Amino acid sequence: MHSISAYGVFTVALVHVVAAILAWRPGGGSPRPILYAVVFLGFTLAQIALGIAQVKTLHIPLGVLMFGMSVLQLSRVSTGHHTPRLATAP
Repeated sequence: MHSISAYGVFTVALVHVVAAILAWRPGGGSPRPILYAVVFLGFTLAQIALGIAQVKTLHIPLGVLMFGMSVLQLSRVSTGHHTPRLATAP
């Protein structure tokens, strides 16, 4: 079950990167969500590698960090806290 959920998180992280890029391009918004998505994907890859290598001393704290990052990001979205947009000329 743990391995299946790892593949699920990896798939969601990839979709997150693609969605962040697609949301940024047409709207011309801030590219900051792309950075967050790419960092989360990197942490996911590190988490998978550490799990396969059985390095629990790093695997568990990284998982807790990723969970905390997800909760923080979710709280920013659910409260409506967004990054300010730059004014564009009409």
